[in-house]
Formats: sequence, C-alpha cells, structure tokens
Amino acid sequence: MQVSENIDFRQARELGEIISVTLAFLLQNFKHLWTCIIYIAGPAILLTGLYSAFSQDEFREFQETMEFSALGHFYFVTLFLTLIPTTLLSATVYEYVALYVERGFDSFDLNDVWAGVRRNILKFFGASVVLGVIIFFGLMFCIVPGLYFAVIFSLTYMILVQEEMGVFEAMSRSNELVKGLWGFTAGVVIVLFLIQLVMGLLLTMPQAIVSAMANPAGVDGEFVSSEMRMLEIVTTLVTTVAYYLLYALPLVGFAFHYHNLVERGEERGA
Repeated sequence: MQVSENIDFRQARELGEIISVTLAFLLQNFKHLWTCIIYIAGPAILLTGLYSAFSQDEFREFQETMEFSALGHFYFVTLFLTLIPTTLLSATVYEYVALYVERGFDSFDLNDVWAGVRRNILKFFGASVVLGVIIFFGLMFCIVPGLYFAVIFSLTYMILVQEEMGVFEAMSRSNELVKGLWGFTAGVVIVLFLIQLVMGLLLTMPQAIVSAMANPAGVDGEFVSSEMRMLEIVTTLVTTVAYYLLYALPLVGFAFHYHNLVERGEERGA
C-alpha cells in the first residue's frame, strides 16, 4: 500500500482484516496522528507520567501491604489524572479519524483536529464518566457484566464524533450496532487490547527491572542511590507515556469496527 493512498473505512471486514488495516492506518498516519496526540493530549499524559514516576514509593508500599489505606491520596489522584489523558487521547484519535474519512489522507492538519476536540470535549468527558461508572460497577459484580457493558458501549466515542450525537444517544446507538454481533465485537475488543498489552509489556520490561533494583530497602536496610532512584523515575515516565500512546491502537481498531458494523447493517459505503 502506498503511503498516499486513502484507506477506506466504509467496508465490511472480518476480524483479521480489522487488525491488519488498523496497523496499516497507524503506520500510514504515524507522523500526523502522533503529532496531534502529542500536542493535544501530550501535556496531560506527561503530567500523569510525572505523578506516577514520583509516586512509586506509595505504590510499592501498597504492593507490599495490600492495604487500601497505604494508597492514600495516590489512588484518587491517579484515577482523576488517568481520566484526563485517556479522554483527550480518545477525542484526538476519533476527531482525526472522522476528518480522515471525510477528507482523506493528509488533507487536514492539527488545527482542524484541535477544533473538533474543543467542540466535543465536554461530551467526551461526560461519556468517560458515565461509561467508567457503569463498567466499574459491572466489574464489581463477578466481572462478566462489566465486560459485557465494555463491549456493547465500545463504539460510543466514535459515534459521538461521526454521527454527532449526545452521550446517551451514542451509547444507545452503540448498543444497537453491536446487538446480534456481540461475540464478534468482543473478539475485536479482546484481540486489540491483547496486542496493546503485549506491546506494552515489552515496553515495561526495562521499567520493571529498574523498579526491582530500586527497592528502597536493601539487605543492609540502606536506601538505594539517588542515581538509581532517578533512573526509576525516568523509566516510569517513559513507560507511562508509551502506554498511553499505544492506546491509540485499539481506538483506531474500534473506529474500523464501527464502520464495519454500519456497512453490515446499513450498507452506507460507496
């Protein structure tokens, strides 16, 4: 495939085709898409990474004691900080995809994507809160309900942009599209996140090694050197940023699956 060719989103595709075209899209749009992500979601991602990097002692204490009280404010601040970059990243990716579908490759710029993000950001944050609460409580009840809701609402963000709906309308529309093909959609969701997970694990290996070496209590009870602690902070920061950037992969895959389901049920494509 030539880099300048437009990739047609409006096609019915099987699981393997969705995965391959997702990777092809990310490769083709590597420079343009990640530039938008870095400028729009980058500051929030960096802030979250810095907080995670400088909060390793609190998290390590929780791992050792498994007492919720050990997390203190770390848990709630991390939860809040995670919401912001994740939402901005989702908004950026889906605004980019919508412009790509409308105008084609290399026919829009950062300002166009940013204008769309500003226009819809409140809807994205609203969807993040609503879906987060639903999936969280679903996971609390034997996990299965949470996974079920995660699948049927997986297209909500794309619909917010592509069909310009409100949050609850988009959720209803996502349920409508997935209905009857829940198993297929679950397969798409699982495979995309597994790919992200494997790639993420490869990226986190250096950070895991450094964190193990930077255990604050050695055999003689002395703290590790400041150089080792700084290395741990840097690797944690890099790993956190890389993890968020990898999150673009399942988001793009969901966008292809949205058009896949639309074509299967409504045949809108040319």
